[in-house]
Amino acid sequence: MRLFKAELRPAEPVGVAIAPEQVSDLIWTHADPGDQLEYLRVRVFDDHATVVLFLRTTGGQCPLLTAVGLLERTLTAPALRGWEIRQ
Repeated sequence: MRLFKAELRPAEPVGVAIAPEQVSDLIWTHADPGDQLEYLRVRVFDDHATVVLFLRTTGGQCPLLTAVGLLERTLTAPALRGWEIRQ
């Protein structure tokens, strides 16, 4: 299993108004079977959200590319529009 940690930040950090459960649900919604997402953890702070993804490593694409791809798809959700990934 591989761990990937990233921060998601809004373009204009004027206080994050999103629940960790909402971010988690959005990630699961955008996950494909090929992402091999096993577990995730989300914490929301005043100016960002920290996401930790746990991916199975049974071959296929590089876990880093897989995690970034999953988060990029997740950021297309209306609730996260204007957010970006920071590693």
